[in-house]
Amino acid sequence: MGNDRDNTRSGQGRSSDRQRQQRQQSRSYSQSGERTSNNRRTRNEYDDDYSYRESSRRVNREDERQSTGRRRVSEDERQSTGRRRVSEDERQSTGRRRVSEDERQSTGRRRVSEDERQSAGRRRVSEDERQRTGRQTATSQRNTKNGQARPKMTKKQMQKKRAKKRKGKIIAFVFELLLLCIIVVFGYSVSKLQKINYNPIAKENILINDVKSDEIKGYTNIALFGVDARDKEPESLIKDAHSDAIIIASINNKTKDVKLISVYRDTCLLSTVPSSSGSDIYRKATETYYFGGPEAAINMLNTNLDMDITDYVTVNFEALIETIDLLGGIDLEIDENEQFYINGYMTETCEITERPYEELTEVGNVHLTGLQATAFCRIRYGGGDDYKRTERQREVLSLMFEKAKKMDVIKLNKLIETVFPMISTSLSSSELISMASSVMSYNLVDTTGFPFDKKTKTISEGDCVFAVSLESNVEKLHEYMFGDTDYKVSDTVNNISNVLINKTGFYPEETTTGQ
Repeated sequence: MGNDRDNTRSGQGRSSDRQRQQRQQSRSYSQSGERTSNNRRTRNEYDDDYSYRESSRRVNREDERQSTGRRRVSEDERQSTGRRRVSEDERQSTGRRRVSEDERQSTGRRRVSEDERQSAGRRRVSEDERQRTGRQTATSQRNTKNGQARPKMTKKQMQKKRAKKRKGKIIAFVFELLLLCIIVVFGYSVSKLQKINYNPIAKENILINDVKSDEIKGYTNIALFGVDARDKEPESLIKDAHSDAIIIASINNKTKDVKLISVYRDTCLLSTVPSSSGSDIYRKATETYYFGGPEAAINMLNTNLDMDITDYVTVNFEALIETIDLLGGIDLEIDENEQFYINGYMTETCEITERPYEELTEVGNVHLTGLQATAFCRIRYGGGDDYKRTERQREVLSLMFEKAKKMDVIKLNKLIETVFPMISTSLSSSELISMASSVMSYNLVDTTGFPFDKKTKTISEGDCVFAVSLESNVEKLHEYMFGDTDYKVSDTVNNISNVLINKTGFYPEETTTGQ
């Protein structure tokens, strides 16, 4: 009995233990199930909360873009403004493809990690640090003004800004085009000027007296020679040719006023071409050019007239005829004597230039061709002698000058093409271009002949014109050209004047005033 009771108790005990374990397991299962369900709900709630926060961030970012004027640009807008996305194929075709990390490694241009930045002291600066140090980003600088956010630009303002940029590009393009035109014109002009027979004269070979005047420094004086060269070769302009026309062109550098002074070709002056014995020679002015060329003729003018001429321009009959014809001819008042001599001189001029004869049949206000006007310039008979001839030359030059100022580009180009090979000058291309650029501002204000007080006499040198006296005439010349009323001649001119007085016996009180 006892044993049976004990067995019964032990069996009940084991049964109760098993039941207790089963209850604990079921309780643990239920608890784990609750925990699992609770955990699942928490994760779902987290996912919902994350998606909400992300959507909020996107909204906030879009609001910031709208407020700063940096909204997302659609592909259509990119197409319309020419700022569309570039595909990888287009990058490949234009050589602007994306560079892979391997290529960066091979070329030494790999990306720098943050650790390397830290070690090199070049770490990225956060926005908070930028705010504290006052170092705004370029984007924030563009979008802020005086520390405040810039207002969003309206469509009209954007259009106005684009129009302003386009205007700036147009102005830059026009400026570049204008600069190109200037370069082309300059190069074209230089190429034309190369056709002139350039004959430079060394400055150390120029003779200039000790001129006691500062007034002359404000003027540019150039010698103009018209020679009777029969040959068309360029050398004939500077060799074995008489200077039938000797003119000093005096240009006021400040006002651009021009005066023309003719030196009578038969004026007896000290020649700067010495004799074989080395002694001084007095001869007609025109003969100095014949024996010594333009350099000797310039020195003759400087020595006898206290001038400071360093450059010259020489033309022949052919150049004068072509220039007048290209200008369209000139209108002159012609009397019967002049008509007669024009036709006479044209006979020889036609032979020299190989041009057809064009007889002048009218008098009065007549339109003259280049050939007829050149013959008019050569007349030295019918009254007035060489004095009247130089007056005719200056009259023709004055009319040519006024017509040249009104020439169009086409005619001017034709003039350069035709006439420049017939000109000899010591002026360089740059000097000619500088003078040509101011031609429209030049004003021919007056012309005269030298000497003012003169007499003629036949001596061993021939039938010559003498200044009476040279000293007083040179003083009047400087007053006329430069406005120097107190001018006193140099010792050189004073000595030449005394020699001429002794040679002729003409003193200042025995004068004849001419044109």
